[in-house]
Amino acid sequence: MKCLIFGGTGLLGKRLAEELSKHYEVIVSSPSSTNPVFFGDGHSVKNLISKFHPNFIINCSAFADVDGCETDPAKAYNLNALGVKEISESIVNVDNNIRLIHISTDHFYDDQMPSSEESISPHNIYAYSKLLGEYYISNNNFVVLRTNFFGKSLSNKKSFTDWVYENISTKKELNLFTDIIFNPLSILTIEKLLLEILKSDKTGIYNFGSSSYLSKYEFAYKFCSALGLDTSLLSKALSPSGSKFTKRPKSMIMSVSKFEESFGIILPTLEDEIRLTSQEYKP
Repeated sequence: MKCLIFGGTGLLGKRLAEELSKHYEVIVSSPSSTNPVFFGDGHSVKNLISKFHPNFIINCSAFADVDGCETDPAKAYNLNALGVKEISESIVNVDNNIRLIHISTDHFYDDQMPSSEESISPHNIYAYSKLLGEYYISNNNFVVLRTNFFGKSLSNKKSFTDWVYENISTKKELNLFTDIIFNPLSILTIEKLLLEILKSDKTGIYNFGSSSYLSKYEFAYKFCSALGLDTSLLSKALSPSGSKFTKRPKSMIMSVSKFEESFGIILPTLEDEIRLTSQEYKP
């Protein structure tokens, strides 16, 4: 069976390509791959899907630079919305049985309590462009995973844990926000669970995160503690606000009950995910 991964050389996509290649024939598409597409040109996405006729498509493509989206909304629309539209429409035209897994974001949420899939509150162009991408999905066999993730990168893009590990390991002090709260998953867990999601016949939009949540500071503290790194280099801080800063959500906590009930899978706590991922960084 074949799996086509758009954005397959990025932070998540490259890890997924490596893991899924143990089970499927994997085709990677990205600007730097041998199978590039150009969202918005009206033909390259459909041509690629027609050429390989995959059983599964995973879309990891995104312009995730929140500030960059504000300064270049056209690029945000092209990568986060129009690309999804072209992938989905191509599936309808080529073979509506192709299963699409679209990787979305937790940036829609900003409630003090865990948000359900319906409780969206987008604040910026990044969030709006990602949400529009979801609205553009027109094929029947799809799963949208609203998620945030961390883990050891195999690409040029660094994850949150890469950033913390590299700085603290070189004795650099870090200011971490106590008022930004989230419940991401480890890439290790996403790799494992994606195999189950691909095989499933479930469709729809799902929050895909840990079953507990932490602030960015608490996360970094627990991650460094698990690795025996110097936690005294971590300082508490509040996230910046004001008209000169892009507005960001402070509480991206997702309720994951819909996913757990639909797929019959209990998602791990964030504390367990941190302990799991810390093993990737040990010498």
